[in-house]
Amino acid sequence: MASGWFWRAAYLWRSHRLRDHEPELRILSALVEPGSLALDIGANRALYTIRLRALARAVHSFEPVPELAARLRGAFPDVTVHELALSDETGHVVLRLPGGNTSWATIEPGNTLDKAKGTMREIQVATARLDDVPLTGVGFVKIDVEGHELAVIAGARATLHRDRPVLLVELEERHTKGALSGAVAALEPLDYRGYYLDGDQVRPLSTFDLARDQNPANVSEQGKRGRYLNNFVFVPEQRTRVVFARLRELGLRVEP
Repeated sequence: MASGWFWRAAYLWRSHRLRDHEPELRILSALVEPGSLALDIGANRALYTIRLRALARAVHSFEPVPELAARLRGAFPDVTVHELALSDETGHVVLRLPGGNTSWATIEPGNTLDKAKGTMREIQVATARLDDVPLTGVGFVKIDVEGHELAVIAGARATLHRDRPVLLVELEERHTKGALSGAVAALEPLDYRGYYLDGDQVRPLSTFDLARDQNPANVSEQGKRGRYLNNFVFVPEQRTRVVFARLRELGLRVEP
């Protein structure tokens, strides 16, 4: 079995190689509140966990795939790894893993994984609500759980109300119909405002067009091609001024 040092080196090398893979990685320093906790929900192979370690007081990573959780623990002892699938209830569910692509693993029944190839593996995993995990002082939450994002948000309402973290959420209509509108409906009553990164601009969700900006023909198991925007930032109203100022310091144009 490979050692923690092996996986640490492998993940750090991968993080460097994929440093431009997701544009949102370059704006994390504007989104993470210094001195706060950062949560990586759907940590997979640590792409965000690694960046968050340098920005937050502490990082808690949630990863239900047992072998991935074990590798994360061995590679980064300073990160608290929770072998859990966050959801809107506590229990156990089936997690489906497409062969050779753990980044598409999901517990969301509505995600048909129709573009996945290879043998499908199924395992039982534990679920929990974020509100039931004893954490306080959460300043940033990244959520990428392949279609189950709305359930994660539903199970985190008390945390969002109490700590007011900035959220970075992957939302894709091909996984869950109405994902983006559902997230807005859940977060607007909590005084969150939604934005997305479009090149060097941060634009409000009111300008987002699903047909133009998230065409499912532009994504496959091999990755994105053409225009396909699927990461969204949600900022509490009272924190927008500070976050916008930090984004502008990074050279981005912000449309309030």
